[in-house]
Amino acid sequence: MVEKRDILRGYLSRIITSTLELCNQKIRNIKTGQLLPSRSFLLKPIQYANKFAARELKQRILVFPGLRGIGKTTILFQTYKYFLDNLKIPPENLLYLDVGEIKNIHGASLNELFSVYEENFLRTNIENFSKPIILFLDEAHNDSSWMDFALSLFNRSDGYSNVLIYVTGSSALALGGGVDLSRRMIRDIVYPLTFQEYLLLKNNFFPPKSTAEKIRIALGSEIESAEYILSNVYLDLKKKFDLSKMNLSKELENYLSTGASPISLTETNENFIFKWWVNIFEKVIKQDIPNYSPLGTQSSNKVFAMLQYLAESLPPAHRSIGTISKELENMPEGTVFNIFKALKTACLIQEVEPFVSVLKRTAKSSKYYFQHPTIRAALLWHVGKFNVNDNSLWGVMLEEMISFTIISNVEKPKSPILYVGFDDSKSGADFVIKTPNGNVAIECSWGSKGATQVEKTMERVDCKFGIVLCNRNSVERKEKVLFVPKELFLFF
Repeated sequence: MVEKRDILRGYLSRIITSTLELCNQKIRNIKTGQLLPSRSFLLKPIQYANKFAARELKQRILVFPGLRGIGKTTILFQTYKYFLDNLKIPPENLLYLDVGEIKNIHGASLNELFSVYEENFLRTNIENFSKPIILFLDEAHNDSSWMDFALSLFNRSDGYSNVLIYVTGSSALALGGGVDLSRRMIRDIVYPLTFQEYLLLKNNFFPPKSTAEKIRIALGSEIESAEYILSNVYLDLKKKFDLSKMNLSKELENYLSTGASPISLTETNENFIFKWWVNIFEKVIKQDIPNYSPLGTQSSNKVFAMLQYLAESLPPAHRSIGTISKELENMPEGTVFNIFKALKTACLIQEVEPFVSVLKRTAKSSKYYFQHPTIRAALLWHVGKFNVNDNSLWGVMLEEMISFTIISNVEKPKSPILYVGFDDSKSGADFVIKTPNGNVAIECSWGSKGATQVEKTMERVDCKFGIVLCNRNSVERKEKVLFVPKELFLFF
């Protein structure tokens, strides 16, 4: 009988000799052989690589959580190639490890595998090895012990500070670990493609300089300044659109329906993209969620039923756990709660809470959006309900995208957005954002839209001004409400 260590030695030999070939496949278009476009996020792992090479990086565990299918593995391989070509790290010191494969196929832990690597490839233990070792742990959420492994390896290599660990997976990567890990770790979320990134990679379209920064400044300003800033930003943006000869309306529709993943940059068949996404959902539900959720594989059908329920909820679901339980054929409330938790951890959905005090929030229902409207479009396509002529659907997908944009801005250092919620009163605004000098109510619409909902929310919540994002060609002010072209808020 072949011993496990012999199997792992063979596995390591294979990945060391074959990773470069696999890398060249992963970073190129299968059809054309051309290099895939690089996401802006790639700058982060490259910057960390350079700081590591200069011995200026203290936190040597780099965690990149995010939704499946948005290019995390490609980013890892592009980083691998950078180490190989630019920093001249030899292949035997660059380990790309598919954590799910190690655990599920070989039945081994990361500690077992690295022990074999030390014995057979380093010929010494890591404490006595001074050359750089770079580990790429892909889909690490498949092994709940990855944190213990990474922390142990960090501490063991502390003498030479020569081990750098890149980690990707779902947001379950952030669960646990404690203070010891947090002090040694940098965490950067990998989001789906933004509209700005989509246009850049697909059409080489750059918005005018400082567009995003100016929109953020406008949100933190009073209405007079906000009107002036947004008007000028949109005029500059419109000039560039006109010069590009780009069909903005069509590009926006394509982006909302299929543009979450870099696959949309090279694949034009909408049905192929939707089917590809449905396969992603099945992998998340059957392979990923059982690794970090109490639901287990026996709940897969219930999880998919919840996804479908959320996709068909127009406008987005704003119901209590009890109500959802009844609408899903009396699914146990505990199961509903665990499914929501698992879907958030998988980065499939985002929660927006009512804009009320912290004490009142616990007694009220949240609103759930998909992390990107492409998820909704693919799920509706799956059951034959994706209708490109349904303006109400496009309105929901726009609202979903604005939700994603605002939430991702909460975490940015220079953003004035301190918190985002929604007005849960009848006919309230879609969003209320809190800034250092006052609240802003925001309503989204695919077509034309009046100010009634925003004005109701402004009275109830005490806002400095309101914004209606709708179908128009200029920024206009009516009393304390700004009417803004809907696409503008996808550029910050």
